[in-house]
Amino acid sequence: MTTEYAGRYQRGEIPLTPLQYQYLDGAGAPLDISAHNAATFLVTDPDGATLSHAATIVTPATGFVSAAWTAAMTNTAGRWEAHFWLAPGPVASVPIVWVVVDGPGPTVI
Repeated sequence: MTTEYAGRYQRGEIPLTPLQYQYLDGAGAPLDISAHNAATFLVTDPDGATLSHAATIVTPATGFVSAAWTAAMTNTAGRWEAHFWLAPGPVASVPIVWVVVDGPGPTVI
């Protein structure tokens, strides 16, 4: 299974650009997710707690979903992992990971 890397962030940083994911079929072509009417973004923090965030189906015909960053997604240093989930289903995305650091360093937005 593939994992998507969302970047490295400072603790408390809230990127302006939403997280976006595209569902693809087995051949790598965009997957039509029109049969799904809701999306959720489930995030697991470095301590193992799972948080549920709102997600939006952006363009169903091409499989795009997104979720806005929140302060809760960068409030603890460590490795974070998340999945978009479609309903009805459930249909999960590949894991999406990012790293939150305490100290100075390059930040990807």
